[in-house]
Amino acid sequence: MQYIEFDVTNACNLKCNNCTRRCDIFPRNDFIDLPSLYRFLDDAIFFPFRRIVIMGGEPTLHPEIETICSEVKKVCDYKRNCTPIIVTNCHDPKSVEFVDELTGFDVRKEPKTKIKKGGGARPQDFWTMNVAPIDFEEFQDVPFHMGCKQMNRCGFQRSVYGKYYVCSMGGPIDEIFGLGVGSDSLEQLGKTGWDQLNAVCRYCGRLRVEYDLGWAKFEHDWQKESFEKNCELWPLKSGKKYLSPSWEEALRRKHG
Repeated sequence: MQYIEFDVTNACNLKCNNCTRRCDIFPRNDFIDLPSLYRFLDDAIFFPFRRIVIMGGEPTLHPEIETICSEVKKVCDYKRNCTPIIVTNCHDPKSVEFVDELTGFDVRKEPKTKIKKGGGARPQDFWTMNVAPIDFEEFQDVPFHMGCKQMNRCGFQRSVYGKYYVCSMGGPIDEIFGLGVGSDSLEQLGKTGWDQLNAVCRYCGRLRVEYDLGWAKFEHDWQKESFEKNCELWPLKSGKKYLSPSWEEALRRKHG
């Protein structure tokens, strides 16, 4: 894996439905500290990453974002073939000012949203991340440990809490469902990745996209027919919030 998403906060100034970090359904306000930053960079400098992506939440809300960007860029410069990237929604004047003055970074402004009257945002249609495949009969026997193409597209994740995931979608799922599958280091991740995918992917709505596009295939015709019917009730993409039963139950437990 040549990419890693480095979450520096889970605080966000938007509440986009179907957020991959679940800022909409499970808002938090945590930030990495500088010792955590340096522990990550000590790991990353010896790993063949081609890009390090600073993520949130909204990363520009971090009070030490200038230091974080500076230190990440130093590591990328040292590695030479590594691109530093920051993903921001740019819905705050301070974030706009910050990225306008930021040099040496690939700046990605996502999501592409429209501000609603009275505040908040109306996002584009997002993948319905909180529709768990395991809630549907056709997914009961699929190989969850194989993951999906999202792993290749976005790479590893290093969460706000210092845990590593083989897929960038893993951290929030682990946190909300209380799976306890995060790895403490990249080295450990190499040994536990398959087990991590098996635990996490059964709850990730993004996995359903693989079967819709034909990148993964059901073994039986009835599974495909059932999947098509369920997609009418539980669309793969939407600007509206969708929570399948497993997600509703996990959130009830999490919120007490």
